[in-house]
Amino acid sequence: MPKLSPSSYALQLSAASTLTKTLRCNLPTLSHFNYIDYSNFYEPSDDTFLMCDALSLDMPSHSPKRILELGSGSGCNIVHAACLCSPESCFALDVNPLAVEATLKTWEANEIEGVEFTVHRSDLLGKGTEAWWPSIDCVIFNPPYVPTPDEEVGGEGIEASWAGGEDGRRVIDRALPDIWKLLKVGGVLYMIVVDDNKPLELINKHSEEYGVEGSVLVRRQARNEFLSVLKMVKTR
Repeated sequence: MPKLSPSSYALQLSAASTLTKTLRCNLPTLSHFNYIDYSNFYEPSDDTFLMCDALSLDMPSHSPKRILELGSGSGCNIVHAACLCSPESCFALDVNPLAVEATLKTWEANEIEGVEFTVHRSDLLGKGTEAWWPSIDCVIFNPPYVPTPDEEVGGEGIEASWAGGEDGRRVIDRALPDIWKLLKVGGVLYMIVVDDNKPLELINKHSEEYGVEGSVLVRRQARNEFLSVLKMVKTR
């Protein structure tokens, strides 16, 4: 698969930034949480809301039947996806046990009917998830993307939601090869990145090694960082 050139990537960034200005989707109910709850798991923030906008824009066109969120946190994104597409089944994984509880509460609070739902505690696609390979149509991934010292990576509490190691890529690089095993051919990954994660390098690496077609779907500035949602399609 041909590499994405820096000039083409720059055009994608510009188009994604322009498009994102028009997006503001409705969010799932989150009123069952209070500020004390958010000291235990990731509070929905700019990246969560950008992912919801990206899913609203693009996911319905793929009509996914089986959706998985990796690192579900509050459950906001997986619940939003279920409301958008009425899939047959949804799965959510998080290494933080309090995030697992929070995801289940959000699912129940939004009273989603007719969709099979499973939520598990797991360090990324850990032991036992091999049984799902390759059966998932769509993966949602808001990884720990903040550049940090490598020793901060790998916790099981709230720090697991943001500590990304060198270039913010340690968890991303560990997760992606298994995500390609998990997805069906034609399946889609929606993933949050920041510019520090070197998204162009990431897209071209996985295009060359795994036959994945990557592009920037939406982009927005949040305080001192630029957030993007990459859309990556498994082509083989």
